[in-house]
Amino acid sequence: MKVLRFGILLLFASLFVFVLSCKKNNEDDDGGNGGDDQKEVLEFFSTYYEIGAQAVPKYISRFTYEDGELTIAQELDKVAGDAYGIMKVMDHRNDYIAFYADKENFADKKYHFVYYNRQDKNTVTLPEIAAPEGFETVTVKMCPRITDNGKIYYMQKFTNTSIDEYITGNIVEYDINSATANPLPSVKDFILSQEELDDDPTDATIDPDTQIEVSKDGKYIYMNSIAFHINGVVFEQDKEFLIRYNTQTGEYEKIDAATDIILAGMSQDDKHIYYRQNVSWKKANIDDAGNFSLVLLDNSGFDYGSFPVQRQARYGTKIVYIKNHKLFLKDLEAETQELLVDEPAIKNAQFDAGGENIFFVKDKGDTRFTLRLNKPDDEIKTDTLFSFDYHYKMDLLFLNGK
Repeated sequence: MKVLRFGILLLFASLFVFVLSCKKNNEDDDGGNGGDDQKEVLEFFSTYYEIGAQAVPKYISRFTYEDGELTIAQELDKVAGDAYGIMKVMDHRNDYIAFYADKENFADKKYHFVYYNRQDKNTVTLPEIAAPEGFETVTVKMCPRITDNGKIYYMQKFTNTSIDEYITGNIVEYDINSATANPLPSVKDFILSQEELDDDPTDATIDPDTQIEVSKDGKYIYMNSIAFHINGVVFEQDKEFLIRYNTQTGEYEKIDAATDIILAGMSQDDKHIYYRQNVSWKKANIDDAGNFSLVLLDNSGFDYGSFPVQRQARYGTKIVYIKNHKLFLKDLEAETQELLVDEPAIKNAQFDAGGENIFFVKDKGDTRFTLRLNKPDDEIKTDTLFSFDYHYKMDLLFLNGK
């Protein structure tokens, strides 16, 4: 009897294992939970144009590429600002997208920044900051920045046409949760106290014609600032500074100064700031405590003016960029550069969320193609994913990941 009971138990155990095995195989084969995890879903934005005597942007569509099938759906009736294309004026993080929107979207026929919530499909126009008497508020064409803590940073400037080139820049902080907007504190007192200045400057401002960078956690905002004075009715610049603002302490800090400084950009890991100082290129290495050290870079073989504005073209210390229709991969830390693709009509390169693949667009007459490139074992492999017609701009913005 004991042998019989043991045999029956062994039979039931074997059947139980067999059923579990069949269930797992079915899930893997028929698209159950195991299959869903392996489905490839890629999402992009692109601007739709009416083609005629003049190309007119109409709306932004979402391209969804899932298991080899492409679907296109209109997503936004507001479009990004004119010929720049959405790659250079749009940022996205988590569920939010912010961009510089074309003036034709608004009754006042002025450019504005807007943000879009991908969950509730709601679009909000970001407010302007009131200008002092005698000045006018102008929204600056640039790429806004979104942080993980729900803040959006964008640039506006005050202009005074009675004084030649007299402008002052203002970085605006918009809190998505409270729907409030406030400019950062004035840089005037901080800049005019710097030892690099003589007695000439009488004023200072954030440079409104340069890009800003914001750490993902929203703690540091990096920017250019100008010390200047007014000579009669002429705006005269004295010195430029690369500075950052600490949103936790409310204080500015100088990184570097020169007669000419241009902030090129920030590595995606927030550990390096790249900039031009006069004719040299430098970087500021930033440690976990926020301390920085300055390093002179090798100026050969790379034009840092090609540093991409869009975050999606950066991964760690690597960037992908296009120059003369050639696709390059640059490692800013190792200071190496590699030519990946040398073909005509190459546009719009960007990494995927994991940095393993590079997407780019190739134009062939009335048809555009989206390609994916990867480099297993140092061998470059390129696959064509999908095509779309010429009514869509070559400004695909990859939405997956942060």
